[in-house]
Amino acid sequence: MSFVYRGEAAADRAWNTWDSVFPGDMIHLPLGLRVSFCAYAASRNAFTRFPPGAGVRLGPRTLDGACVRLDLSHAGTDLVMTWAKPEADAIVGDWRATQFGEWGLRFWPVVVLQAEGRGDVRWQHDETTGLVTARLDDRVVVVLGERKPLLVTRHASLDSLAAEYHDKGYFYLASRDAEGPVIALRYNLEETPAHRFAVAAKADAEAAQAAVEAALAGAAPSDAAPARHDGRGAGALDAV
Repeated sequence: MSFVYRGEAAADRAWNTWDSVFPGDMIHLPLGLRVSFCAYAASRNAFTRFPPGAGVRLGPRTLDGACVRLDLSHAGTDLVMTWAKPEADAIVGDWRATQFGEWGLRFWPVVVLQAEGRGDVRWQHDETTGLVTARLDDRVVVVLGERKPLLVTRHASLDSLAAEYHDKGYFYLASRDAEGPVIALRYNLEETPAHRFAVAAKADAEAAQAAVEAALAGAAPSDAAPARHDGRGAGALDAV
């Protein structure tokens, strides 16, 4: 898929939670880039992409995706997941555990990176720097977390990752790889009960890396959308 940015407005609309089936996914629509927040609970041998249901409570969200909050629950563990958009081309994801349903070592948050319908895309993870990169059309995508993932694995699809968790558990090493069409950045709540990561799509790798570093250096994403209605009857339109 090819996309030409036509002014600031078009770029501002690129990142958002476009998928109603998986409301926690952030998608760069022109590039087909999808960043999915998932989790695996060993206590129930259960992997989830957090589809709508009892485990997902939608919180405040701005129309442009600049501020998104979800309260998530899986196998007795509760998390708050927020997304922020510090600039048009970059997003910041932030999770924190608020209740543990099992030993944190056995509960694994997972960030999955893919470009849908793009079999030619290859994500590459640099173990030294922790940077993950890929080229999509005329853009370079860079991903960076506050901490390096404990395990990086490659997969043919997100469904194959889910099947691997179900069949092999949380520390199966045969899929470990620094490069692939779909890669999973795996963490656990023992090491990272709270974590931030940033994703940027820029014209070159240097600009994208600078954007993710600046995003992580900034303030943590807010839990609440900024108020848009003040004065008389303040808050009424925000409530609607």
